[in-house]
Amino acid sequence: MRGAEGDRTADRYVKRRRQSLLGTLGVFAEFETNIRKEWQLEGIARAKAEGVYQGRKPSIDRAELRRLQSEGLGATEIAKRLGIARANVYRLLEAERACFRPKAALQHSAKIKNFATGRDLT
Repeated sequence: MRGAEGDRTADRYVKRRRQSLLGTLGVFAEFETNIRKEWQLEGIARAKAEGVYQGRKPSIDRAELRRLQSEGLGATEIAKRLGIARANVYRLLEAERACFRPKAALQHSAKIKNFATGRDLT
């Protein structure tokens, strides 16, 4: 019969083997996730090249946003009327302003995207 010390040693051994097995399974899971992500990105690139992948349709009416702004409404009121967050109003107005900035001004500002096309303006 083993004593208490032998049982503890066996328990530590089993625990280490279990941890090693779980670590190995984690590595394989991460590897498969990375491969799946690569395939997805390749598929999206292929679909974009074929003109099939258009992305999500804009949910905010930019013409309405510009009209409300030209009426002199503030960002909070525009957001309430359009049913969007105030931060989105600021983001879209900044993107609109960036479209009309000279190229030199864009080089010194943060990277700005044209949210209508998804292209970088910088």
